[in-house]
Amino acid sequence: MDTLKASLNGSQAASYAVVVGGANTDIIGFSDNALIGQDSNPGRVCVSSGGVGRNIAENLARVGVRTKLLTAFGGDGNAEQLSAGCKDAGIDVSHSLTVEDLPGSVYLAIADEYGTMELGLNDMRSLERIIPEALQSLAPVLAQAAVIVLDTNVGARTLDWVCSVGADVPIVLDPVSVTKSVRALSCLPHLHTLKANEIEARALIGDALSPEESIGRVSQMLLSAGVFRVMITMGAEGVHLAQANETEWIAAPAVEVVSDTGAGDAFAAGVAWGAMMGSSLTETARLATAMAALTLKAESTVDSAMSRSAVENMMEEIQ
Repeated sequence: MDTLKASLNGSQAASYAVVVGGANTDIIGFSDNALIGQDSNPGRVCVSSGGVGRNIAENLARVGVRTKLLTAFGGDGNAEQLSAGCKDAGIDVSHSLTVEDLPGSVYLAIADEYGTMELGLNDMRSLERIIPEALQSLAPVLAQAAVIVLDTNVGARTLDWVCSVGADVPIVLDPVSVTKSVRALSCLPHLHTLKANEIEARALIGDALSPEESIGRVSQMLLSAGVFRVMITMGAEGVHLAQANETEWIAAPAVEVVSDTGAGDAFAAGVAWGAMMGSSLTETARLATAMAALTLKAESTVDSAMSRSAVENMMEEIQ
């Protein structure tokens, strides 16, 4: 906790995080009752700014971390609102790309009566323009960051380029999904922290691992692949942590879940904040868990009440 309280003072206040990843408009439908397939279900719809990278960036900005988001905005009204919303949240988007000939990215999801996502669909074609050739001038911005966060909404070639440019910077990776996680395979030896759920972590090991092998075996194989620190989120079972000869479980917090959409992104922001401060494995996990717990209690993908003091209070509450 002392490290957390000091995190925005002194030289750390002058440092910054860079997030490279997706930004999109989230349209989330919440069903009032059990979902009925191929039918119209009564419920409510929430429209907000989203995208794994953007969500991580906003969470970091809301706790006072100077944050630069490197993404691609489309050329339509949704994209304009998305960019403006990032600026309003305190995110620096001056290094992001604008793709005039494509629409802004959109993520559409349906959640059941418990707030658990049942189906998602995305249109993120503009993110395909985030390629190394378009980012060459930003190499110094990446190399001078205190932490770099990557999500796999950008392509493998770009992920590799960022890892090369930011070789001396702690790099945190969120694999986003099983399908997209394979884009990060060659990044594993460059990662300070891999934050993944169980199926993403297993996908990164692939055929080298049988489905029956324990999550501890999964984390050890990821460490053997070169990852310095592994954090695998396991839902209600908590979080499995591994680093060198150290392993630990952090229990899931007992909070009323309004929506689980965005909780993983808040956790990733906490992981990045911990890496930025040089926090221990356990302290980083506690910080990340507190940020995820706050988000679980909110309907939007980023809790508008997220703040440094809210995180500190939640850490004390769930300790």
